[in-house]
Amino acid sequence: MNISEIPQPGGVETMSKMPNQMPDAADYVLDLRTVLKSVLKWSWLIVVLGLVGLVYGLNKTTQFNPSYTAKMIISPQAPAPGFGSGGTSSSAAGLTSRIAAVLGGPGASSGGEMFERLKLVVKSQQLARRLDERHGFSREIFASSWDSEKGDWKPKVKMEPSWRQRLDTFLHQTQNLSIGTEALARAVGGMVQFVKVGETQFWEVQIKHSDPEIALRWLIIIFAEADELLRDQDRAKMRQQVQFLQERVKTAELAGLRVALYGALIGQEKSLHMMESGLPYAANIVEPAYASALKTTPNLVNLIAIPTFGAAFIGLMLVILISVFIKE
Repeated sequence: MNISEIPQPGGVETMSKMPNQMPDAADYVLDLRTVLKSVLKWSWLIVVLGLVGLVYGLNKTTQFNPSYTAKMIISPQAPAPGFGSGGTSSSAAGLTSRIAAVLGGPGASSGGEMFERLKLVVKSQQLARRLDERHGFSREIFASSWDSEKGDWKPKVKMEPSWRQRLDTFLHQTQNLSIGTEALARAVGGMVQFVKVGETQFWEVQIKHSDPEIALRWLIIIFAEADELLRDQDRAKMRQQVQFLQERVKTAELAGLRVALYGALIGQEKSLHMMESGLPYAANIVEPAYASALKTTPNLVNLIAIPTFGAAFIGLMLVILISVFIKE
């Protein structure tokens, strides 16, 4: 008996004879000629989808307001001189240094620490309150909620007044959408961006706005007020320390301690005088603030090119799928 005449186990027929067999994997193998033929035949689909993406991109460009960037380059400030020995002996100088470490203050801070404080104070409510009191920042940033004719915030809009609103109206109290310090601090903190310049110690401070002059004005004011706020904080602390050291010098009984306290007092007074120089306190200005003449947003190339080529690519993928499942 030949091997071919041996019956199959269980009488199962081969897959080639099954009526509802799955398509062979070889049926899905494409060659370059099949793909090119499908692309040529269905090229109109790729073109139509590309035009749809182009129209979509052009429509999106009309929905974006132009944005300009005001920027300045700064670097961390060097530590202020202070806490010097003032010509005292080595033992007294060591004691002076220990006193300085206990007192802390600007003279004992590094430039990096001062710069980190600058980045934090930009987001603080203290700065927001100062910006609003001195420059009316809340009315500028939230201009859509400010009624310039009445000189007050616009009233809240509600369909039906509540009992409290009716009572306030009866008592001649206004329900206005006032902007709090916390909201202003969040707005200012989100608006100011610190961008490190490569691997250097320099930082680029940026503000974006639809009006380049407003962006430049806000950047100059915010940096100046933040710098001045840090100066005021350290000045107040240092004056307290000077007063404390003056009292301790008078009451110190040991000569060595008196000399060390006097050296620390001289260092604090030096730092206090340096604060009055009028120079930037928290950071050095490497490049003064300026507004770019070029639009930062919208990026017309991205807004138009990405939807156009993306839609055309989708069309190409559809054509390939058609060539796979539709045999000609």
